[in-house]
Amino acid sequence: MFEYKSIIRKIQDVAGKWRVFVDVGGGESIMLKFQQDPTIQQIKDEIAKMNQIKLTEKVNELEQVKQQIQALTDRKNQLEIEII
Repeated sequence: MFEYKSIIRKIQDVAGKWRVFVDVGGGESIMLKFQQDPTIQQIKDEIAKMNQIKLTEKVNELEQVKQQIQALTDRKNQLEIEII
């Protein structure tokens, strides 16, 4: 999960949009885009949204893996019955 550490750089592009490069710890950085010059709280809120999306994706992936494991376990049990 990302955690706000500090702003590395904040620039405004030719279209007037803001790009903020943020240190999120662990030697990683991310770039966020904003319509206006963001506050630190807005940056933290955006990082929290990213973390929530990431968590939701992991929960969904875990559910898919559990379903695959169940399907394989059912198939294994069926094959064992057929062999014995």
